[in-house]
This record gives sequence, C-alpha cells and structure tokens, in this order.
Amino acid sequence: MQGDTDTANAYLNAANSALKDIQQRLEFQAAQKRIQRRRQEVAAREQRQKAAQAALDQELDEAAAADEESLGKLRAGVESAQFSHQPASSISTFGLENNHSNPDLDRLERQVDSAKFSHEPASAIHP
Repeated sequence: MQGDTDTANAYLNAANSALKDIQQRLEFQAAQKRIQRRRQEVAAREQRQKAAQAALDQELDEAAAADEESLGKLRAGVESAQFSHQPASSISTFGLENNHSNPDLDRLERQVDSAKFSHEPASAIHP
C-alpha cells in the first residue's frame, strides 16, 4: 500500500510541476501580449506626435513666409513714400500680416508707427 501512495504522490508531484510550468508559460504569454500592446500604443503616440510636429512646422513656415511678404510690401511702401517725399502717414500698414516671426518686420513696423504718430516725413524711417 505504501508503494501505491508513493506512486500516487509521484504522479501528483509531476502533475503539479507540469501545471506550474503551464501556468508560468501562460503568464509569460500574457506579459508578452501586454508588452506588444504597449509598444503599439507608444508607436501610435509617436506617430501622432510626428504628425502634430509636422503640422506645426508647416504652420510656422507659412507664418514666416507671410511675414517675409509683409516685410517686402512695407519696405516698398516706405521706399515709395521716401522717393515721393511724402509724410510717414501715407505709408499703409493695413492688411499686413505680422506673425512676429521676423524681427525686421517688427522693427520696421514700429518705426513706421512711431513716424506716423510723430507726424514725421517718410525719410525719417530707415528700413
């Protein structure tokens, strides 16, 4: 009878060991799935961040281009007024887009506004 008990215990221990091994493998597979899911989430977030950065870069490029165009128009207006010996008040800043991406545009716009306010001639402005 002792032999039967020992054999049964050996089978039980082997079954418990196999069960433990299967349980560990299942836990490992579940962990692998969680890791894979997390990697996919991170990749999706990085993709969204890249798209947002690209949109921001494009918006900044467009703003800089608009500022450059406005600077050219303002310089042309100043030069025309200076050539015609007109007052600074004749220089139009209406419709100029200033996204403050170009310090030269900011500076020239301040000069024009100051000269207009002071009723100075256009020749007082130094583009």
